[in-house]
Amino acid sequence: MLRASRSLRILLLEGFLLLCLAPGLPGQVARLPVELPADLEPTVVRLLSDLDSPDWRRRERATSRLIELSPLWRSRIPVGWSPPSAEGEWRWQRVNRLVAQLTALPELLRGGPDATREGRLLHLRRETGAAFLDALEVCLKHPDTRVRGRAVSELAETRSGAARLRARAPRDDRSARVREGLFDAARRIDRDWALELVVDALREEESSALLAVAARAARGLGDPRVLPSLRARFRGCEDPHPEILLALAAFARPEDSAALDLLLGSAEYRQVSSGLDALGNSRVREHLPAVLELLGSEHWDIRVRALRRLEEAIPERLPYELLPLLEHEDISIYSFAVESLSRIGGEDFLGDIDASLRRWSLAERPFLISVEEGRVHPRPVPALGSWGAEPVRAILRLRGERAGEGRPERP
Repeated sequence: MLRASRSLRILLLEGFLLLCLAPGLPGQVARLPVELPADLEPTVVRLLSDLDSPDWRRRERATSRLIELSPLWRSRIPVGWSPPSAEGEWRWQRVNRLVAQLTALPELLRGGPDATREGRLLHLRRETGAAFLDALEVCLKHPDTRVRGRAVSELAETRSGAARLRARAPRDDRSARVREGLFDAARRIDRDWALELVVDALREEESSALLAVAARAARGLGDPRVLPSLRARFRGCEDPHPEILLALAAFARPEDSAALDLLLGSAEYRQVSSGLDALGNSRVREHLPAVLELLGSEHWDIRVRALRRLEEAIPERLPYELLPLLEHEDISIYSFAVESLSRIGGEDFLGDIDASLRRWSLAERPFLISVEEGRVHPRPVPALGSWGAEPVRAILRLRGERAGEGRPERP
């Protein structure tokens, strides 16, 4: 009984294998035929048929068009369907793989700069063509601002994408990231279009963050035609936005001197630094009070840059402007004043420097002055008690040689 049951099972298995063997390919298992839906669009049916065309041009065209028309057939064609030929099957798998990557495009756009991610985006752009631009347009409405901002930048990379971006620019997007990307893309595509976007934003925008983005875009654009809009925003409020001041200062026009004075008098390092950059050497006398105030800045490089501007503008008056700093309580500012005054004024102000040193204890004095030799050596060196006399003399001798003052004699 058991033997008969086993023989029956073997016969049934052999019969099943015979039914599954392909008639034209001995030794291979035939796929069960899967039919296409009867209501599938005729265009899609024709393109699917062209995947097996003997003409390679028709096969390539069918591949591209199927990717572009994926919303018409995706989720409607059964999973097991495939063209009959080997190449047709390969192309169909490639179409499905690229469509899946386009569907996951927001995840690619959401990530930060990454070589692998950038390579995948470039590959997808090359392989899918217009379908990639279609997917980017969809991403312009994505809820994630990172996705929308990157989609704007990607559309600006090609001529066809730039045309689409210009037609569907997200002007009303309230994200600073997206707005900044749009201004940058517009500047690369068409400067006149960028000017239009920036001027509209400067005229209408009330959000502080978006106004700052527009002002930075105006500064980056560098087009004088944006000046009337910047000046209107500057004069239209009692406390102008710092980015408006920076943009006006970047153009360095005499009629915008009030904005430059506000920058030079700001407590923010970035604004003061930008104001000095815009000031140059030729306009120091116009803003002399503001520049003189910077000699007492808490930032060393601001003090040095202001001093250089003043050396060009008022070399005779400058030593007298440094004298009040000898009474400053901040030792770094006091040291700056001594060094600058000794270099610019020389021995004429030696008595003032010597008198000011008496305010500091020996351990606090950051400078040693050789009065007996008739020379001034106001260089920052350690106090005598910490290093001893010989290293201090060596430092003074070395720095004196570098300054071109000759080698002082050893006492």
